[in-house]
Amino acid sequence: MEELRVKLNIAYSDWDKWYSVTTAEFGKCGGRVLLSMYNSSLSKALMAIYSEHKWDLSKFSKLPHKYWANSSNQRAFMNEIGLKLGINPGEYSKWYKVGNADVISHGGAVILHEHNSSLSGLLNAVYSDHTWDVLKFETRPKFFWNSIENQKAFMTHLGKTLGIKEGDYEGWYKVTVKDIVGNGGKGILVYHNGSPSSLIAELFPEHDWKIWKFSSIRGRKSKETLRKAVKFVEEKAAVATLKDWYRVTDEVLKDLELKGFIDANGGILKVLRTVYPEEEWKAEFFPKAKRSKSDSEIVKENK
Repeated sequence: MEELRVKLNIAYSDWDKWYSVTTAEFGKCGGRVLLSMYNSSLSKALMAIYSEHKWDLSKFSKLPHKYWANSSNQRAFMNEIGLKLGINPGEYSKWYKVGNADVISHGGAVILHEHNSSLSGLLNAVYSDHTWDVLKFETRPKFFWNSIENQKAFMTHLGKTLGIKEGDYEGWYKVTVKDIVGNGGKGILVYHNGSPSSLIAELFPEHDWKIWKFSSIRGRKSKETLRKAVKFVEEKAAVATLKDWYRVTDEVLKDLELKGFIDANGGILKVLRTVYPEEEWKAEFFPKAKRSKSDSEIVKENK
């Protein structure tokens, strides 16, 4: 072995230089027979011959065959990475802030691959004695959002984070893309076309959602959303014919919590022209903002 060390130009105490030596280089210098004694594993040979040195297996260019299949090796390696990242054994909560890039930069690409590139899956397997909350990780396992159960679990977690109590559906109308993404839900939005309203309405189908009330919808000129808003007014304000729209005041729209949405879409005249383009709407026939007693009574009766 000493002869091989000299041929490879490695000083006796220069242990780190061994990590960059490949099995091929070692064999070319006359080490094939020695390698055959250790299943062609240079790391095994070095650990046996220079047992007085504490070797870091993760630094070798090639590890022993099926090395990562051993759970003890995985745990030892993750313990070592944890120390490098300032995480002591048992400080599980600190792992939630670690990303795949952190593990890879410390030589953990292969071990991550063993767990489908999922850090949460890796930690769950290595530290199975701890109960992990997958929602707290910065990255989720592959296909995590495919599960409706996982989506619901995330929304329950998000609701608690945002201070929305169970059953407080009104609170969900104020949730924005920023709220969802900022709490680790970027992936879930992909499954709902980036729409908080679609996400919330689908996961809480037991509530009768008024799509126009979502803050993320305000200002959007979706004809379908406008149509739903118009139909809602017609139902609640007893608008039986198109001509009845001429008696719908701003106060009626305020009572139905639709004034802001209607204004954001150009006002009642523009909205009606969009929903009912075949009708010749006359701007001068619409009432001013003055409230009539009959309008107020109609809205209250139909709420």
